[in-house]
Amino acid sequence: MNKLNRLARFMPWLTALLLSAVVAGCGGGGSDGRDPVLGVGATGSAAAKPTVSSTTPINASGANCPTAPITATFTVPSGLRMDPATLNATTFIVTGPGPTFTPVVATSIALDAATGLVATFTPNAALTTGTIYTVTIKGGAAGVKDLAIPGNAMVADFVFSFTAGAAGSCVTPVALASAATYGGFGGSAGITNQGLLTRVNNGDIGTTAASTLITGFHDPGPGCTYTETPLNSGLVSGKINTAAPPPTVACPSEGTAATFAL
Repeated sequence: MNKLNRLARFMPWLTALLLSAVVAGCGGGGSDGRDPVLGVGATGSAAAKPTVSSTTPINASGANCPTAPITATFTVPSGLRMDPATLNATTFIVTGPGPTFTPVVATSIALDAATGLVATFTPNAALTTGTIYTVTIKGGAAGVKDLAIPGNAMVADFVFSFTAGAAGSCVTPVALASAATYGGFGGSAGITNQGLLTRVNNGDIGTTAASTLITGFHDPGPGCTYTETPLNSGLVSGKINTAAPPPTVACPSEGTAATFAL
């Protein structure tokens, strides 16, 4: 009976010791502050934090298009996307110069659908030529985060600046139209292939010069070979368009006025 009484007196201490060991092993967290069993926690190591790897415009660059979107591309060690719910006007901020630091209003602030790693700020109006703008991507608890649970935030704010140029600094998109099918176009200089592994897949090549200035290629047309040699032979899966004359007698449909017009 005395032995049982002594054991009963020690049981609360033994229970407390065992519970302490369980808490230290499962809930105390690893060196990164995360639960070693569940893999989640409130902090996370710096190595797990997202970072900004590139921007447009480039930091400290000048003469940037005043109507172009401003972007930040993230590197996310977790392998997840950035959380779109954390990307807004309070975490992606563009301001003008001091002392007022007037915020730029955005038409939209969004992540790209393809990767979820590129944040784009689209200004509501053209920026002022010659003005230096500062961009701040907020870090910390109130900043942008990835989709981990809980989300990993950047360690600190990411800040860069650029100067807006004139409207003439914007590059106007070119409507490719029929040129979109071309894998290459040689102009009056022609195109020469050297080697045996060249292949233009699902596309054409062309020149405004005579067919004799395309060398080392053939296309699927019967006899449509353009000065190939045993060491220089490339396949164009589409068509080869040139001025006259045809490349060979066996290929009268190419090297004509019609193919020159293309």
